[in-house]
Amino acid sequence: MRTDRRNFDILVLGAGLAGLRAAWAALEENPGARVAVAAVSDAPSGSSFANIHDRLGMQVCFTDNDAADLAAEVLAVGRPGHVDPILAEVLAADSLARFEDMRSLGVPFLRGQDGNLALFSGCFSPHSRRAVVFEDLGAAFRAFRGKIADLGGVFLSGLTARGIIVADGAARGALFACGEQETPLAIAAGAVVLALGGPAPLFAWSQAGPRNPGWSYALLARAGVRMVNQGYLQYMWGQVPSRRFWPLAQHAGQGLRVRDRDGSFVPLPADLAGLATARGTHCPFGFGLHDAALDRFLLAHRQADGTVEAATDAEGPLRIAPMAHAGNGGALVDAHGRTSLPGLYACGECASGMHGANRIGGAMVLATQVFGARAGRHAAACLKKNPETSDTSFTELRISDAATDPKARQEVERKLALFLQRSVAMQKTPALRDVLRATGRLCEAAGDWQAKLALEAGLTVMNHVASLN
Repeated sequence: MRTDRRNFDILVLGAGLAGLRAAWAALEENPGARVAVAAVSDAPSGSSFANIHDRLGMQVCFTDNDAADLAAEVLAVGRPGHVDPILAEVLAADSLARFEDMRSLGVPFLRGQDGNLALFSGCFSPHSRRAVVFEDLGAAFRAFRGKIADLGGVFLSGLTARGIIVADGAARGALFACGEQETPLAIAAGAVVLALGGPAPLFAWSQAGPRNPGWSYALLARAGVRMVNQGYLQYMWGQVPSRRFWPLAQHAGQGLRVRDRDGSFVPLPADLAGLATARGTHCPFGFGLHDAALDRFLLAHRQADGTVEAATDAEGPLRIAPMAHAGNGGALVDAHGRTSLPGLYACGECASGMHGANRIGGAMVLATQVFGARAGRHAAACLKKNPETSDTSFTELRISDAATDPKARQEVERKLALFLQRSVAMQKTPALRDVLRATGRLCEAAGDWQAKLALEAGLTVMNHVASLN
């Protein structure tokens, strides 16, 4: 493997909202810093800029009372997951400044008929009116990217991250596969910001944006980073194959019934129908919430492919599935986005502590801006104080890969996607232990590096779910 001769001060992995905000902050904090953003593609990608709805919500605290309420709600809905009160307070305290940053870029937030900024409630926070919404995610991507280019940042496209380089106990760059030929490439850096999204793309059915392979948890685990909340993903019921959102709360009162494995339709029990009102206050499943009994009823009737056949009085039979939407887990970070590995920062869906088992609607977009900015700023400030850390070198790296077989890789990834779809959503199933063993065997036998990363990422999710009560 060759070592890229271009040493960077800060290397950002991922060009979503979190990664781009980190690069922006680093360049503003240290205008002379050499900052590079490495991404799979030049095009908008991932849940940040290519989700199926082409719009995103963001929590914003316009008053001190708003900030106190948001921090309290984050802690309340985050249980039984791990939530750090300090990170919840930081999330709320920085929200208005980060919103104003986005407005300065010209990001188009929705307005009401009166011309004022439109405010909405968020999932798990039905009585608040703090969330703002922006559309045209492609335009937002171009605005962020243009800002970074104006500040002197470098974009490196066609690079798929495959590992964090650790030297002398610190992150000192990253390994990549370059281009269609997957040529190994190593790039050195004084600090690395990991912003590669969450594990939702690993599932057979997801609402994640394209071009995110879902490997971030595996990269973190290989680097020995402390992680939390890996098994807590957001899932939403969606129609198969369109992935269109299917509002469970709305259909629960319309004679909802599901097909059992013996082929007959089973009606929703009367005592569960009364939970529809509470379930209507949030689109994703709610871990630890009373109304989750509605979701568990549907999950208990999953077919072999992980989908459920449902019907109501208003519509005939249709197939639905728990769609993995976004992760709440990842590297446990501090208020500056630092992980347990010196020199490595994390933000976005691969960072956690500011969310727990559930998260307020719009809080992830906010987290990308708050902790992306803090990670980039802190990394750049440290390099100003210790410029010698940017002169990074490491011995030549050698990687031996078995010859890749695209069909074999796809078959392994298909099996993993089905294992996750059938055995993980919201609860551990009786089959999860068997699935863990089968996935472990696949991982041990995998010769293809991409398949192995996918399997390792999936195992981090499965193992955490298996550890839950």
